[in-house]
Amino acid sequence: MVIDFSDSPRVIANFDGNDEKIHVVHQGAYYLLKFGEPLDYVPNNPNLTSYLNSTVSEYVGSHVYNALGIASHETILGTYRGRQVVACRNFMKDSYPDNRLVSFQSIEHSYIGSSERKRAPKYEHICRLFETSWEFAPIRKEAVDRYWDMFVVDALIAHGDRHGGNWGYIADADETRLLCVAPVYDNASSFYPRLSEAAMDSISFDKQEMTQRSLTFPKATLSFDDQKVHYHRFLLTKEGFAARERLYRLSDRLDELDIASLCEGAEVISDAQIRYFEQMLLNREAIILAPAYELYCKELGIKPSHEWYSNAEEYLRDENRHTDDPGWE
Repeated sequence: MVIDFSDSPRVIANFDGNDEKIHVVHQGAYYLLKFGEPLDYVPNNPNLTSYLNSTVSEYVGSHVYNALGIASHETILGTYRGRQVVACRNFMKDSYPDNRLVSFQSIEHSYIGSSERKRAPKYEHICRLFETSWEFAPIRKEAVDRYWDMFVVDALIAHGDRHGGNWGYIADADETRLLCVAPVYDNASSFYPRLSEAAMDSISFDKQEMTQRSLTFPKATLSFDDQKVHYHRFLLTKEGFAARERLYRLSDRLDELDIASLCEGAEVISDAQIRYFEQMLLNREAIILAPAYELYCKELGIKPSHEWYSNAEEYLRDENRHTDDPGWE
């Protein structure tokens, strides 16, 4: 059943960002409604004919996070005055009404020598803040684990905009102490949301195109040596060890990940879109996650296992595609 939020009471908006959105109350809970934005037809790139899929991307990306045991905001697909929306539950209003949401960006920018207010935080700045800043003292391990969990899952769902304002922490009312990490939010930049549904359907049957995307873009919103990093390359570096460790801890959940089940009941998601999400995840597991998982197992001297890893091995054997990338090794 698709929920129509048209008659939901409006409340004053209190959020940043460029996307069109409004704040409503539905069945006693607060929701942020995000709208998909139709784009003009681009003759030289007909694949980019819609941004409406950002609503579905937010929904599926958030459900993947929750399915993997990483708390994300609740999302519902619906409509508002004839337009498709994704309703993102305001966890601050509902669960932390007396607390404050503090973004990593706001903490980072309070330090001299931070990432110069660029969208992609620098690897060395992130590590330094997690290790030494007084703000993170109460939740230091939790904050580090959450960051690398996000890096792994964002690599899986092709999230390309996890800048410092797109993740954060719950602070006390006076903002003098961090209490815990916040649920993951802002997942609309997942699964290439600017693709039209027709393009999604086409790419689902074009493994070469899908692999090329996995190897080239989006890059992670993380800067190393003044360059944004490729997910698949960074995960195989010395600096990527912490991410590999979190990937290993997520392996059991990856075995159980089922996109069709996650989309069950979301009537606005078509069979073609579900097929696209399934193929995209399988491709990125094989191209990006499996080599990092295998490396970690070698580092620890353990045998790689898990159903998703076996499926990834089979996927690579069938196509032998990853060797086309000069940076793979």
